[in-house]
Amino acid sequence: MKRDVTKDEALRRAAAYCSRSEHCTGEVRAKLMQWGLAAGDADSVVAALAAQGFVDDRRYARAFVHDKSRLTGWGRTKIAFHLRAKMIDGRIVDEALREIEAEAYASRMDKVMSAKARTINEPDPAKRRAKLLRFGASRGYEYDMLTQWMDAHGID
Repeated sequence: MKRDVTKDEALRRAAAYCSRSEHCTGEVRAKLMQWGLAAGDADSVVAALAAQGFVDDRRYARAFVHDKSRLTGWGRTKIAFHLRAKMIDGRIVDEALREIEAEAYASRMDKVMSAKARTINEPDPAKRRAKLLRFGASRGYEYDMLTQWMDAHGID
């Protein structure tokens, strides 16, 4: 059974929560509400955590972009979608996405798409291309980059 927490207790618990790993304000606010804190108190706790440096949406967005781009091979579209779903401001999302190096991004996309292309056993070139386009789009890569990659690799 959920027990309502006091504002001071919520601040201490939230600070510990944010110390263990990076979280955005939306995640922290949701956690505070889950603990039974009133909406107004949750906003003031989040503001206090931000003032103390425990939570920072810009820092979170940069870390998220770095991890998802480099470690999981996600494209800009998928990363942006997930950040916006976490209620991160669009300007912060755009700022974080600009930090992705174009050459490294293209290289990761090439690696991901080449690996997938080797696994598709489709004799019909149009269906093969469609499967690759769907896969690339599901990974969050931009349509223009995908079509350029396919043209460069002779996938009609």
